Amino acid sequence: GTEQLIKRHEEYEIYQLIKDLKISDDVIYMNPEFGYKITRFIENSEHFSYDKPEHMEMALDLLRILHNSGLECSHAFDIEERIMFYYDLCIKNNAILFNDFDDVFSNVKEIIKQLKFLDREKVLCHVDFVEDNFLFTKDRIYLLDWEYAGMADPLIDIAVFVVYGGLQDEEVVNLLEAYLQRTATKEELLITHSYVALAGFLWALWTQYKQSCGDDFGTYGMEQ
Repeated sequence: GTEQLIKRHEEYEIYQLIKDLKISDDVIYMNPEFGYKITRFIENSEHFSYDKPEHMEMALDLLRILHNSGLECSHAFDIEERIMFYYDLCIKNNAILFNDFDDVFSNVKEIIKQLKFLDREKVLCHVDFVEDNFLFTKDRIYLLDWEYAGMADPLIDIAVFVVYGGLQDEEVVNLLEAYLQRTATKEELLITHSYVALAGFLWALWTQYKQSCGDDFGTYGMEQ
Protein backbone atom coordinates (compact mmCIF):
# COMPACT_ATOMS: atom_id res chain seq x y z
CA GLY A 1 0.00 0.00 0.00
CA THR A 2 3.00 2.31 0.13
CA GLU A 3 2.40 3.43 -3.46
CA GLN A 4 -0.70 5.23 -2.14
CA LEU A 5 1.33 7.17 0.43
CA ILE A 6 4.58 8.22 -1.23
CA LYS A 7 5.16 10.42 -4.28
CA ARG A 8 8.53 9.18 -5.50
CA HIS A 9 9.14 12.13 -7.82
CA GLU A 10 8.94 14.39 -4.76
CA GLU A 11 11.46 12.20 -2.93
CA TYR A 12 13.72 12.42 -5.99
CA GLU A 13 13.42 16.21 -5.98
CA ILE A 14 14.47 16.35 -2.32
CA TYR A 15 17.58 14.23 -2.89
CA GLN A 16 18.61 16.48 -5.76
CA LEU A 17 17.99 19.55 -3.62
CA ILE A 18 19.97 18.49 -0.53
CA LYS A 19 22.92 16.68 -2.12
CA ASP A 20 25.35 19.55 -1.54
CA LEU A 21 24.49 19.69 2.18
CA LYS A 22 26.19 16.30 2.70
CA ILE A 23 23.68 15.25 5.36
CA SER A 24 21.99 12.28 3.67
CA ASP A 25 22.92 8.90 2.25
CA ASP A 26 24.85 9.03 -1.04
CA VAL A 27 22.42 8.19 -3.84
CA ILE A 28 24.09 6.43 -6.77
CA TYR A 29 20.87 5.87 -8.73
CA MET A 30 17.21 6.68 -8.23
CA ASN A 31 14.21 6.12 -10.49
CA PRO A 32 11.68 8.90 -9.76
CA GLU A 33 8.84 6.97 -11.41
CA PHE A 34 9.02 3.81 -9.31
CA GLY A 35 11.25 4.89 -6.43
CA TYR A 36 13.98 2.29 -7.05
CA LYS A 37 17.05 3.60 -5.27
CA ILE A 38 20.66 2.49 -4.87
CA THR A 39 22.76 4.17 -2.20
CA ARG A 40 26.40 3.77 -1.29
CA PHE A 41 27.01 1.35 1.60
CA ILE A 42 28.15 3.19 4.74
CA GLU A 43 31.10 1.35 6.25
CA ASN A 44 31.50 0.91 10.02
CA SER A 45 28.26 2.70 10.88
CA GLU A 46 26.13 2.46 14.01
CA HIS A 47 22.56 3.32 14.96
CA PHE A 48 21.37 6.15 17.20
CA SER A 49 21.86 5.55 20.93
CA TYR A 50 20.47 7.57 23.83
CA ASP A 51 23.51 6.38 25.79
CA LYS A 52 25.73 8.52 23.56
CA PRO A 53 24.91 12.22 24.09
CA GLU A 54 27.01 13.12 21.06
CA HIS A 55 24.47 11.31 18.86
CA MET A 56 21.68 13.69 19.89
CA GLU A 57 23.98 16.68 19.52
CA MET A 58 24.98 15.62 16.01
CA ALA A 59 21.35 14.94 15.04
CA LEU A 60 20.21 18.39 16.18
CA ASP A 61 23.19 20.05 14.50
CA LEU A 62 22.16 18.34 11.26
CA LEU A 63 18.54 19.43 11.72
CA ARG A 64 19.58 23.06 12.14
CA ILE A 65 21.69 22.82 8.98
CA LEU A 66 18.62 21.59 7.08
CA HIS A 67 16.21 24.14 8.53
CA ASN A 68 18.61 27.06 8.04
CA SER A 69 19.72 26.03 4.54
CA GLY A 70 17.29 28.33 2.77
CA LEU A 71 16.46 25.50 0.38
CA GLU A 72 12.90 25.30 -0.91
CA CYS A 73 11.11 22.46 -2.71
CA SER A 74 7.99 22.63 -4.83
CA HIS A 75 5.76 20.80 -2.35
CA ALA A 76 4.68 21.17 1.26
CA PHE A 77 4.02 18.66 4.02
CA ASP A 78 0.53 19.66 5.15
CA ILE A 79 -0.32 17.58 8.21
CA GLU A 80 -4.04 18.38 7.97
CA GLU A 81 -4.11 17.22 4.35
CA ARG A 82 -2.19 14.06 5.28
CA ILE A 83 -4.50 13.24 8.18
CA MET A 84 -7.58 13.55 5.97
CA PHE A 85 -5.89 11.57 3.18
CA TYR A 86 -4.93 8.71 5.54
CA TYR A 87 -8.40 8.80 7.08
CA ASP A 88 -10.00 8.42 3.63
CA LEU A 89 -7.67 5.48 2.88
CA CYS A 90 -8.72 3.83 6.13
CA ILE A 91 -12.41 4.22 5.29
CA LYS A 92 -11.98 2.95 1.72
CA ASN A 93 -10.01 -0.09 2.91
CA ASN A 94 -12.29 -0.92 5.86
CA ALA A 95 -9.47 -0.37 8.33
CA ILE A 96 -10.32 -1.07 11.96
CA LEU A 97 -10.32 2.22 13.87
CA PHE A 98 -10.43 2.75 17.64
CA ASN A 99 -13.38 2.84 20.03
CA ASP A 100 -12.76 6.48 20.97
CA PHE A 101 -11.80 7.53 17.45
CA ASP A 102 -14.57 10.09 16.95
CA ASP A 103 -13.72 11.93 20.18
CA VAL A 104 -9.99 11.98 19.38
CA PHE A 105 -10.65 13.08 15.79
CA SER A 106 -12.77 15.97 17.11
CA ASN A 107 -9.91 17.11 19.33
CA VAL A 108 -7.44 16.80 16.47
CA LYS A 109 -9.60 19.05 14.28
CA GLU A 110 -9.67 21.66 17.05
CA ILE A 111 -5.86 21.60 17.35
CA ILE A 112 -5.54 22.08 13.59
CA LYS A 113 -7.97 25.01 13.77
CA GLN A 114 -5.89 26.71 16.47
CA LEU A 115 -2.61 26.19 14.61
CA LYS A 116 -4.05 27.92 11.54
CA PHE A 117 -4.25 31.17 13.50
CA LEU A 118 -0.44 31.22 13.81
CA ASP A 119 1.66 32.59 10.97
CA ARG A 120 4.52 30.11 11.22
CA GLU A 121 7.56 30.15 8.95
CA LYS A 122 7.83 27.18 6.57
CA VAL A 123 11.26 25.66 5.91
CA LEU A 124 12.50 22.44 4.34
CA CYS A 125 11.76 19.68 6.86
CA HIS A 126 12.53 15.95 6.94
CA VAL A 127 9.23 14.96 8.65
CA ASP A 128 10.54 11.47 9.50
CA PHE A 129 13.25 12.74 11.84
CA VAL A 130 13.36 9.62 14.07
CA GLU A 131 16.11 7.61 15.70
CA ASP A 132 15.87 4.72 13.20
CA ASN A 133 16.73 7.05 10.31
CA PHE A 134 20.20 8.02 11.58
CA LEU A 135 23.50 6.30 10.86
CA PHE A 136 26.73 7.43 12.52
CA THR A 137 30.34 6.88 11.55
CA LYS A 138 33.45 8.04 13.35
CA ASP A 139 33.28 11.55 11.95
CA ARG A 140 29.77 12.22 10.60
CA ILE A 141 26.04 11.54 10.65
CA TYR A 142 23.72 10.44 7.84
CA LEU A 143 19.98 11.12 7.80
CA LEU A 144 18.08 8.56 5.69
CA ASP A 145 14.57 8.17 4.22
CA TRP A 146 13.49 11.52 2.78
CA GLU A 147 10.19 10.42 1.21
CA TYR A 148 8.02 12.59 3.50
CA ALA A 149 10.22 15.71 3.31
CA GLY A 150 8.68 19.03 2.28
CA MET A 151 8.10 22.61 3.34
CA ALA A 152 6.67 22.74 6.86
CA ASP A 153 6.90 24.32 10.31
CA PRO A 154 10.38 23.33 11.64
CA LEU A 155 8.91 22.30 14.99
CA ILE A 156 7.19 19.38 13.29
CA ASP A 157 10.57 17.61 13.04
CA ILE A 158 11.01 17.93 16.80
CA ALA A 159 7.49 16.62 17.39
CA VAL A 160 8.03 13.59 15.17
CA PHE A 161 11.16 12.66 17.13
CA VAL A 162 9.19 13.01 20.38
CA VAL A 163 6.38 10.76 19.15
CA TYR A 164 8.60 8.01 17.78
CA GLY A 165 10.96 8.06 20.77
CA GLY A 166 8.13 8.11 23.31
CA LEU A 167 9.58 11.17 25.05
CA GLN A 168 7.58 12.57 27.97
CA ASP A 169 7.24 15.79 29.98
CA GLU A 170 10.66 17.34 30.67
CA GLU A 171 12.25 15.23 27.94
CA VAL A 172 10.14 17.09 25.39
CA VAL A 173 11.12 20.48 26.80
CA ASN A 174 14.79 19.51 26.95
CA LEU A 175 14.81 18.33 23.33
CA LEU A 176 13.08 21.47 22.08
CA GLU A 177 15.45 23.75 23.97
CA ALA A 178 18.50 21.78 22.82
CA TYR A 179 17.32 22.34 19.25
CA LEU A 180 16.56 26.03 19.80
CA GLN A 181 19.75 26.52 21.88
CA ARG A 182 17.76 28.73 24.24
CA THR A 183 14.74 28.68 26.52
CA ALA A 184 11.54 27.88 24.65
CA THR A 185 8.63 30.29 24.71
CA LYS A 186 5.18 29.21 25.89
CA GLU A 187 3.98 29.45 22.29
CA GLU A 188 6.80 27.20 21.02
CA LEU A 189 5.99 24.63 23.70
CA LEU A 190 2.29 24.73 22.83
CA ILE A 191 3.01 24.38 19.11
CA THR A 192 5.39 21.47 19.67
CA HIS A 193 2.91 19.60 21.86
CA SER A 194 0.18 20.29 19.29
CA TYR A 195 2.29 18.71 16.55
CA VAL A 196 3.05 15.77 18.86
CA ALA A 197 -0.69 15.12 19.12
CA LEU A 198 -1.22 15.48 15.38
CA ALA A 199 1.77 13.32 14.44
CA GLY A 200 0.68 10.56 16.82
CA PHE A 201 -2.79 10.61 15.30
CA LEU A 202 -1.34 10.59 11.78
CA TRP A 203 0.85 7.55 12.47
CA ALA A 204 -2.11 5.79 14.11
CA LEU A 205 -4.06 6.22 10.87
CA TRP A 206 -1.01 5.15 8.85
CA THR A 207 -0.73 1.99 10.93
CA GLN A 208 -4.38 1.03 10.59
CA TYR A 209 -4.25 1.57 6.83
CA LYS A 210 -1.09 -0.51 6.49
CA GLN A 211 -2.68 -3.27 8.58
CA SER A 212 -5.71 -3.24 6.30
CA CYS A 213 -3.21 -4.01 3.49
CA GLY A 214 -1.91 -7.05 5.36
CA ASP A 215 0.94 -5.72 7.51
CA ASP A 216 1.04 -6.37 11.26
CA PHE A 217 2.22 -3.61 13.64
CA GLY A 218 0.90 -5.13 16.85
CA THR A 219 -0.05 -2.44 19.39
CA TYR A 220 1.83 0.37 17.60
CA GLY A 221 -1.31 2.09 16.28
CA MET A 222 -2.95 2.12 19.70
CA GLU A 223 0.22 3.48 21.28
CA GLN A 224 0.26 6.32 18.78
